[in-house]
Amino acid sequence: PKEVSARLLDTYFLQFFEEGFFHADPHPGNLFIVPTSSAPWQPGMNWRAFYLVFVDFGMVGHVEGSLMNNLRKWMVSVLQKDAQGLTDVYQEMGFFLPGADLERITEAQRVLLDHIWGRDLLELSRPDPREVAELSREFRDILFDFPFQVPQDFVYLGRALGMLSGLASLLDPDINPFYQIEKYGRKVLAREEVRKASWESLLSWVQPLLAFPGRVDRTLTAIEQGRLRIQTTPDKTTQRRMERLEKQMTRLQLTILGAAGLISATLVYLQRKNRPKE
Repeated sequence: PKEVSARLLDTYFLQFFEEGFFHADPHPGNLFIVPTSSAPWQPGMNWRAFYLVFVDFGMVGHVEGSLMNNLRKWMVSVLQKDAQGLTDVYQEMGFFLPGADLERITEAQRVLLDHIWGRDLLELSRPDPREVAELSREFRDILFDFPFQVPQDFVYLGRALGMLSGLASLLDPDINPFYQIEKYGRKVLAREEVRKASWESLLSWVQPLLAFPGRVDRTLTAIEQGRLRIQTTPDKTTQRRMERLEKQMTRLQLTILGAAGLISATLVYLQRKNRPKE
């Protein structure tokens, strides 16, 4: 029964969060367990591999578009114990009536998450009356106003979830649904991270290409108007060579100036010496 219960939850998580198509009437008469082998059971065998076979698809539901995205957000919010995220998801799915006090509802969900986190299905289906009474007193204003409604898209899904939790807890009272939520939530988070990384990588390539025509146009305009200036920054090796060349040119200039001065002085001296005496 434990393996069947776990397989049942896995199957429905697959239907809800990946396939987008689910059997909305999972009562025991619509489910069959078929062994994968015809070999008879032997003493000492814990369990045999099996197929879980669904029949009677007269009641099925679809999870598409925004509902699929919201269910994934719901699962990630539960995984992260994010009460505000849950409120946002329920709001997007249309669970709240106009005028609902969303801050108060978020506070209630935060307390409720702390109470139910990690419990098995049997505990969730049979809450402690004292805890229920305590929560009812603490949030009696919400219960009095009852600003909730069930969206049309959620009717079949809610029916399937209710029957699924009852059947799974009957097969294995100790099964913990938070394990499946964590497993599928991590898959969703991994997919979102890959999608985000891919999108950011694509943007890093596309944005320069989109800016390229504008840059070319501005450069051509600057050339036509004579406003283009090019500034280069030489590397360290080139910089040292330029500095040495500048020093050599300075010494050469001083040498030339000194030689010119010497030649000029010599010419003046010779001119004075050869001038006839009066």
